[in-house]
Amino acid sequence: MSVELPKGVITQGKRFVPDQGSMTKEETWEKMVGFGIAKGGVPEGSWPLRGVALSGADLSSADLSGADLRKADLRGANLRRATLRGANLRSANLSGIYLFEADLMGANLFIANLFEAGLTGANLCGANLRRANLCRANLTAADLSKANLTMAYLEAGYLFKTNLSGANLGKANLSGANLIEANLSRANLSGSILTDLNFNLANLSGANLTAATYWGVSTTGWIIDGIKAKYLFFCRATEADKALYRRNFEQGQFEALFKSLPTVELILNGEFHPGDFLVLNAIIAGISERNPELGIKFASISQNEFETKVALKTGKDENLSEVAGLVQDAVIKLAPGIPLNDFVPYLNRMLPADLGEAIEKTATMQSGPVILNFGNITINQIKADGSTLSGPISQRSIIANKNTVNVVENYHDHKKELDVLFDRLKEYFSEYGESTAKELSKSTDRVIDAIRKGREVDKIQSYWEQIKEGIKTGGAAVSIAASIGHLLGYI
Repeated sequence: MSVELPKGVITQGKRFVPDQGSMTKEETWEKMVGFGIAKGGVPEGSWPLRGVALSGADLSSADLSGADLRKADLRGANLRRATLRGANLRSANLSGIYLFEADLMGANLFIANLFEAGLTGANLCGANLRRANLCRANLTAADLSKANLTMAYLEAGYLFKTNLSGANLGKANLSGANLIEANLSRANLSGSILTDLNFNLANLSGANLTAATYWGVSTTGWIIDGIKAKYLFFCRATEADKALYRRNFEQGQFEALFKSLPTVELILNGEFHPGDFLVLNAIIAGISERNPELGIKFASISQNEFETKVALKTGKDENLSEVAGLVQDAVIKLAPGIPLNDFVPYLNRMLPADLGEAIEKTATMQSGPVILNFGNITINQIKADGSTLSGPISQRSIIANKNTVNVVENYHDHKKELDVLFDRLKEYFSEYGESTAKELSKSTDRVIDAIRKGREVDKIQSYWEQIKEGIKTGGAAVSIAASIGHLLGYI
């Protein structure tokens, strides 16, 4: 009789038999003999299983500690609660494998393929995962403390509450990874790629971020006491950008600038251009000047294909609702446009003197307001402890939504690619709760049907907003949705 597996564990549609208790070394060897890949009595020392083919095999609770499994094919195999302490899995293919609560302490997984592996609750303490492929792997609550993950690939990995304390992630690629509540204390992240990932409520105290590429990172409630960051590259991971966007920090400066303070976060779903940033900055500057007691500071701005986030810091939690209200009122009031006479003084202060003066002179010869182009805006009130209250700004005055007809046209231009992306997006809904997954699938089907048939085009934007709201916490689904939004022309 089969059992339901824990939600979020990647199983590739397989069902596995219940755990009947740990096997002894002798019982495990007998199973190897039964598979026809071994013969004779139990050998002494390391078991010679190099290059064996065990794809899809059921090895739940097996004892393979110290086994030589170099270049073994274990794709999709079930090693639920198996013991592989000190096993040599160098260059092994473990794609889609199920290692729920397995013990791989000190195992050698150098260059191993663990793509989409299910490693929930696994013990990988001190394991060698150098250059291993862990893309889209589920490492929820796994123990990777002191593991060697140098140059490992963790793109779109799910590392919720994962223990990475003291781990070496030097030059690792964590793009799009979900590290909510992960423990990265004293971890080495030097030279790593930290783009479009989620560090909400993560503990990075004492971690080393020097030379990391840092862009589009969510940091609500993170802990960075004693963090080391001599310099970072605030850009995408291209060498050309790195040369332009290196930023040096004195000791303690990164911590002082980026530690979690009460934050008002604006999430802008429309197009956001450099000119829009100047307009928004003028709005914030005006609010700050009129309310100096609130200590409002422009903290950061990050942008990806999906959305733009603008973070405003304030002195204490009690200020959040007032700051959020002032920003909302200003955006609604000024949506029809900002009079040039009000806008130019702020612009003049933000630009070099000669350029600001030239713009001011030009403005005296112009007429009409500066129009906002922010699209849909959501405001989050984030306390210092990471707890959040969010809601959308009233839509009565916010203009600049995309022409939905263009979405239909763009779909036909990228039909093949979009169909694949929509299918992948729906597969990842299984990572969410049952009711959420059901609603997300329903909204996605409505979007697909509407843009394919050109029906209900006025409702496509609404369906799309429902999808984005449901998956905004991070992970692979967000990355896929970002690609879909880019191709459809939403963003």
